Amino acid sequence: MALVELLIVGGVATVVYGYDYLKSTVMKTPDENDIMTHKELNTLKGNGVILTKNVRLSEEQSNKHQLLIGPTGSKKSRTVIMPNLAKAENCSIVCIDPSSELEQETGMALFRNGYSVKRFSFEDVENSVGFDPLANCENVDDVCKWMEVLLGTAYESYGSCDNNLGEFQTWIQRTAPLLKAFAIYNFYTKKYTFDEMIMRLMTERFLFKEVPRHLIPKEVLERGSTLQASSSIELEILNSGVKEAIDMFNSFATIRGAETTVDCVRNVITTAFQIFHESKVKAICRKKSIDFKQLRKTKTCLFLQVPENKSTHYAPFVSVLLQQLTETLIDNHKGLRIQMYLDEFANIGKIPNICTTLTTCRKRNIGIMCCIQSINQLEMYGVNYKVLKEIFDSIIAMRGLKDSADYIAQLVGDKRVKNNSDTTVKSLVITPDEIKRIADNQAILIVSNKRAVLDETLPYFSRRDVHA
Repeated sequence: MALVELLIVGGVATVVYGYDYLKSTVMKTPDENDIMTHKELNTLKGNGVILTKNVRLSEEQSNKHQLLIGPTGSKKSRTVIMPNLAKAENCSIVCIDPSSELEQETGMALFRNGYSVKRFSFEDVENSVGFDPLANCENVDDVCKWMEVLLGTAYESYGSCDNNLGEFQTWIQRTAPLLKAFAIYNFYTKKYTFDEMIMRLMTERFLFKEVPRHLIPKEVLERGSTLQASSSIELEILNSGVKEAIDMFNSFATIRGAETTVDCVRNVITTAFQIFHESKVKAICRKKSIDFKQLRKTKTCLFLQVPENKSTHYAPFVSVLLQQLTETLIDNHKGLRIQMYLDEFANIGKIPNICTTLTTCRKRNIGIMCCIQSINQLEMYGVNYKVLKEIFDSIIAMRGLKDSADYIAQLVGDKRVKNNSDTTVKSLVITPDEIKRIADNQAILIVSNKRAVLDETLPYFSRRDVHA
């Protein structure tokens, strides 16, 4: 049943259920005007992502990405994500799992299917994998890139309430060389865990005293580098012999000269990295970091478990993890196919260059399903919003849509019907109001260049093939 209508005949109200009623009243020519059955998508079916009861995409089509739109309570997880996890085969999986429900319900099925099941969780640190943003870096360029991403993402989460946004961002740019220099130093020396490195940046004083000349390496003096030390961090870097770290620090040192400058740099660091005071974050950093390349070699399902009410708080750390994971899998594209299920996509932090990343992923055997409550949530990507909407080759619209119903109605398109004057006119195949009222166990599918499909969904627990 797709729709519920109230039909009044002779003063008697009759409830008419179902898609058949819709077809009989407004869709006169099935070849042009109907929302189709699942058979419309037969040429795109295979052993990839499950969309509905009768539609499972091919692996090639799965790599072209899916956008799942459904408000809270539309059962996105139970009718789409859980069946995919339980029936997964020949791919590795990355799954955002805010409530841990997805792992609890499908972990055993994944294990039986030969998967190594891993979790990243601040709530269950003991059983969580570790993550060190420097561990998967292969060179200095990687280190600099990820430190800049971490700093920028952290500011978006914690510093965006500042009234003078432009000025704060300027100070972030001035702070970045200090962070990069110390990270490069630690990348080579492995002296500190990542959280220890960040804590030193937050607690050590800057512009404090001069370095005694006998403590400065000869080659540093010969290059004419500054002699004024800002902290023991500078002493470590200058004495390390790590040329890249010394050069990067000297680019930071050009801004030192006023106490106000020091205070602003300190403010940026303490604001951006405040979560590193927490024991849970420290514990994650000190555990053995997960090797992202392993997902291409061994069937693995990685659950990223960050509660929704803490998603913004942990966004800097999780966003860097997700971006680093994705880029590592892009660079190492041989091996198993990767499928990502990004539940609550709008809450995981803004991903830089999202359109380029999605476009590249589809060429590197990586499929991504982004789950949102409303199409308007994609507006967080600003000027990329319109382009981003076009990148997803499959759209699944669940029941209960509001603002998104207009968007889906326009995508489904127009039909040609004859009015009472026998004149052919254009009208929407399905109106936004009708989309809002599709039944609980149905979804509208818009896939590739095919006509829209209305198909039945089944809750995870009623899928006998899943539990067989």
